[in-house]
Amino acid sequence: MRERLFALLGGVVSLLLVLMILTPLGQPRPPETSLPTSVDRGDAGLLALGRWLSGQGVSTASHRAPLTELPDGRGHLLVMSVPGKAELGAEEARALRAWVEGGNHLAVFGAFASAPHWRQLSAGNVETALQRLELELTNAPPLRPEESGADDSSLILTPARRHPLVAGVDRVHVPGPAAPPPSPNAAFGGHPSLALLEQDGAPALWWLARGRGTVIVSAYTGLFSHGALAEADNARFAANLVNGLLSAKGRVIFDDYRFGLEQGYDPEAFYGDPRLHVTLLFIAAFWVLYAV
Repeated sequence: MRERLFALLGGVVSLLLVLMILTPLGQPRPPETSLPTSVDRGDAGLLALGRWLSGQGVSTASHRAPLTELPDGRGHLLVMSVPGKAELGAEEARALRAWVEGGNHLAVFGAFASAPHWRQLSAGNVETALQRLELELTNAPPLRPEESGADDSSLILTPARRHPLVAGVDRVHVPGPAAPPPSPNAAFGGHPSLALLEQDGAPALWWLARGRGTVIVSAYTGLFSHGALAEADNARFAANLVNGLLSAKGRVIFDDYRFGLEQGYDPEAFYGDPRLHVTLLFIAAFWVLYAV
């Protein structure tokens, strides 16, 4: 009888351990910094953008490898934010420039006049990342979080000229913390450029040609994040970029590798898989029945 009681107690303890793995017993999870990736559900995440595009029949992909392994073909659009957890290396930058010049497109959102919370987790700095892409916004230093004022400070960008990529766009919301561009000067390695959006007359987002491809470079991050996509005409601007740049077989590619997502093991997907939950509960229930 005593052995059965001990066996039953062991089964109950095993069941409790499984439940503790699946649920944190009501304890709040530590706050996490939202990142500009295609799987992030926070304010800075791009999950909604990816789902919206997929719902419209646009092919999307989460790129979880260095940029030396970008897909072949032409007419793709890479969306990246800099700086990231993984610093943009010189070899990656050369591969990316060649990929764009071969007929693809890049939309790079630099944390220059924005001070997103994820920037404190980044390796390197925004100036180095942009310079390796032969992009330089200004000689002034990037905005620091303490310079941006209130955490909810935000800005509105307006079209700087008539252009197909800003057709139907009157206002683009920039989520805070953000501040006016420190300087309207921009140097892009001698490549011709056009300012598409501005903030009170100061250019803030540019278009430039690179070989057979094009680059969109922004002094602000988060224009298509959860905190901004539904605001003003941000979704219209995103649609214009996709419709105007993507080829019929092209894909919108999110540079998730920049923020720590790699091919292979994905802990969020692993622990969120309902098959894992069912398996553990089945094992625990079987153990309890066996003990009884």
